[in-house]
Amino acid sequence: KKLKAGYAKFNCLFRVVDSFGTEPAFNHRVFAKQNKILTSWGGQDLNPQQFFTMFPHSPDNSFMGFVVDRVLNDSETNTEPKSNIALVYGKNDYMWEARKSYLDVIHSSLEVHGTVYEEP
Repeated sequence: KKLKAGYAKFNCLFRVVDSFGTEPAFNHRVFAKQNKILTSWGGQDLNPQQFFTMFPHSPDNSFMGFVVDRVLNDSETNTEPKSNIALVYGKNDYMWEARKSYLDVIHSSLEVHGTVYEEP
C-alpha cells in the first residue's frame, strides 16, 4: 500500500539499526546533493539520533549498548555448544567477484556468513 502523504509524514516514527552508524552528511538530502554525495545509503532526512548503532562510532547516533549475561544463581547452567563463524562484509556484489579462493580459505576453518546489497 502506498502512503498518500508520503514518507515525510511518518519519518519521525522510524528507528534504523545501523551497525556502524550514519554520519549526518550522508543522511541529509540537501547537504548530500550540494556536495555531490550520490548514494542510495543515505539521504533519508532523519534525525541522527534515530540511527541506533551497535558500536559507539559516531556521537551523532544513538548507541544501543552492549549486553553482558550474568548468572543469577550458582546452579549449573545448560549451554549449547557453539561453533565459530566468520562474518564477511561487502557493500556491493562486485566486491565478491573472483574471491572464491579467499572465502574457501576462511571456510576451511569457520562457517562463513556474508552481507551484500543488491539494487532492487
